[in-house]
Amino acid sequence: MSVQAQGLFDHFSAQAVLVMDAKTGEFLYEKNAEEKLPVYSVSKLMTTYITLQAIESGKLTWEQLIPIDETLAEISEVYAFTNVPLTAGMSYTVRDLFQAMLVQSANAATMALAQAIAGSENNFVRTMNTYAETLQLQQSSFVSSSGLEQSDLNEFGIDIADGGNQMSAKDVAFLWREILVAYPDVTEITQSSQMWFNETDEVEKFLMTTSNPLLPGAAQAMPGFLGGKSGFGGLDGTAAYTSVLYQDQHALISVVIGAMNMPDVYETTRQLLEYGLTIEPVMPLELNSLAEAQKTRKLQYEFSVIHGEKAHLAVDFSTVIPTEYQNYTQYEFSFIPTAPNFQTESQGFVAPIQEGDELGYIKISEKGQVVEKVSVYSGETISEKSLNWWQKLVKMITELF
Repeated sequence: MSVQAQGLFDHFSAQAVLVMDAKTGEFLYEKNAEEKLPVYSVSKLMTTYITLQAIESGKLTWEQLIPIDETLAEISEVYAFTNVPLTAGMSYTVRDLFQAMLVQSANAATMALAQAIAGSENNFVRTMNTYAETLQLQQSSFVSSSGLEQSDLNEFGIDIADGGNQMSAKDVAFLWREILVAYPDVTEITQSSQMWFNETDEVEKFLMTTSNPLLPGAAQAMPGFLGGKSGFGGLDGTAAYTSVLYQDQHALISVVIGAMNMPDVYETTRQLLEYGLTIEPVMPLELNSLAEAQKTRKLQYEFSVIHGEKAHLAVDFSTVIPTEYQNYTQYEFSFIPTAPNFQTESQGFVAPIQEGDELGYIKISEKGQVVEKVSVYSGETISEKSLNWWQKLVKMITELF
């Protein structure tokens, strides 16, 4: 279900907002979600994704040491930029720099990672824009690895393209979802309100902190809230934020762009997520299945069978999806059960099930828009198991009530 600008969040200052079902890719609410806007440090999510890709491919390792030059050290000392202090001539691990990028939003640490991956800031920016094309983020453009702009970097002799990093709310959500599907462990960092940088150095270690009031342990903590990435800056002083929340059967991604201050950002985020929690989730293909699909090109799911001779009904969705839609990074898939013997509470089917019975349909979406619906049928017969008189009585009462 996609809700178009019903005014639910018009009382907030944000220019664009959305909340997405992270499992299905559906937008539960959106306003100006396709408008390209400044996102500042939220664009560090692209640097996050590229860094994780570099680690997965072996180009970097977590414990690899990255040397810091004079320029990066000078940038790290600028109070106006969010940073952790870096010392020229010293080296820091990829892990430390990566955590500094996400927890402290450290700009110099982010630039150090970019240089280690691509050789220079400008080379890395070209990589960012290439990845944006590959991921079909059509309303995204990048000029820096960190979200800093030319005016921020003039005194350091670094030349980048004019303008700042810009993305639409939808593009932010799709990129964040891509990271969560492929690298779910990143939330162990984003949900941390405090973390040490360079902890093994008793002299130069630095305690990184974030004041996000929604994180675990904070005053307004939300159950299941796993943090995200914020951004603030520019001449207009606007703010942006994207977050993820897992609670019960819900997996939600929120995006807020163009708010006038961070308190407004966090309150808008809280209300977006609370609204998302009121929307009953459809039967999804789990996030780990989507991650596996990117490797095996298969989407398999096991439904429970109630009162059946077999406990599970296996469905291979990859045999149902038409060939033209079998690009598992481009399209999103969700299963909507329609069979009368489907039980929502147990997320399974009540026996008997006959081969050829229609179970429901797969909804295929691209960037939140439904492009195809394909019926799903049972590939096997599962008979009802023999019940004693007591089990029959329990079954009858369950079916009546």
